Amino acid sequence: MLMENPVARREHFRHWVIWRCPSVRFLDFQKVKDSERKKATELFGTISNPSPLASKIMGIKSRTFDVGSTLPGAASTNKTDKQYRIKLTDKEKKKIEEMIRNAKSLAEITRLEKELNEGRVPMGARGDDAMEE
Repeated sequence: MLMENPVARREHFRHWVIWRCPSVRFLDFQKVKDSERKKATELFGTISNPSPLASKIMGIKSRTFDVGSTLPGAASTNKTDKQYRIKLTDKEKKKIEEMIRNAKSLAEITRLEKELNEGRVPMGARGDDAMEE
């Protein structure tokens, strides 16, 4: 189930999963239809001969957590965004990325996300210089 995962909001997500995992029968509690398989092939070609769109998507190097686009420290030009934006140093971004990667539970990740969304740098992300203050 990927329905609550942010990646599920990406364009062509369902068709991409169907194309990359041809044996999938159900995705997010919905049966995969033959018409969806056909559309996936139209969009992405075949595994041996991928379409330009598939090549473009596969050419993008993905990381487990993309700090630049998901952390509130990333620049935001949307004035109606209700989340607070804070400026994070590269060191803080790397530390937060590490904290998320090493999180032991979803609750821990949710806590970090909440602090960032409230405009606070999570405890332990500031490093040694914050401890001296």
